[in-house]
Order: sequence, then structure tokens, then C-alpha cells
Amino acid sequence: MNRFRATLVYKLLILVTTFGCLVQTYRLNAYRPPSDSSDSCLHDLACRLSKRGLKARVVAERKDGLLVGAIYFTQTELKDSEIRNLSPGSTSVSPWRGTIKITYDSKLPMTEHRFINSDDSEYHYGPFVIFGDKELIRKIAEILSTSDSRSSSLSILK
Repeated sequence: MNRFRATLVYKLLILVTTFGCLVQTYRLNAYRPPSDSSDSCLHDLACRLSKRGLKARVVAERKDGLLVGAIYFTQTELKDSEIRNLSPGSTSVSPWRGTIKITYDSKLPMTEHRFINSDDSEYHYGPFVIFGDKELIRKIAEILSTSDSRSSSLSILK
């Protein structure tokens, strides 16, 4: 009787362990929809601007180089640390000459494309807020609007 009980406990233990492994395997391989991540969106926007002819150096907001949350585009010789120290709230736009900062805000409507400030130093393009040099922002707005008109005309043709 004692041997029967030990065998039964051993088989139950194997059964519970096997069931636990199956559950864990299922959970690890379960489908996860892609998250709305600013990382991939910022990277995609940077690639899109570069492919459309924007000649600028990309600087990550983070010191470790990851393109998370915000990125800078610069056409200047400023050091990365100097670019990261630029303040979007500054009243003087001259430190931003040749440099812009792009941040991602998932709360903004995807269809909004407009200048926010009267001096054209801030532009909203979908979930992106672009701040900095007016000339560079105008050039980016032009690039994005031409690529949008091309993609909409292509979708009409399909």
C-alpha cells in the first residue's frame, strides 16, 4: 500500500509538472500584437526623411544612442552633448539654427499636419512634434507633404 501511494504521488507530480511546462510554452509562444512604440515610428520617420533627400545627422536624445522618445536632426557641427542641451522652451531660436528635435506623442491625431507657432518653429505631423530651426522644419514639412501626396495618389491608382 505504501509503494502504491508513492507511485501515485510520483505520477501526479510528473503530470502537474508536464501541464505547467505546456502552459508556460503556450504563454511564451502566444501571439502579441505589435505595440504602438515610438521607437519604430521615430526610426521610420528618420529613414523616410533621409530617403527623400534630407541631409542631416541623427542624434539620439539618450546618451546611450537609442532612438527612444525623441531624436534630433542637425546639419551643424555641434557635439552631441551640445545638441542634447538645447532647450525647446528657449525664446531664442538661434541656438536651434540647423537643428530640430522630433518627439513622438501617441495622443496626437494621426491626420494633423500643421504649424503650431506663429513663427513656424513648431510643426505637428501626425503623432510627431517637430521643434527647432524654421528653415529645416519647412524643408521637412515640404518633404513629408510631397511624400504624402505621392502615397495618396498611389493608393487612388490601386
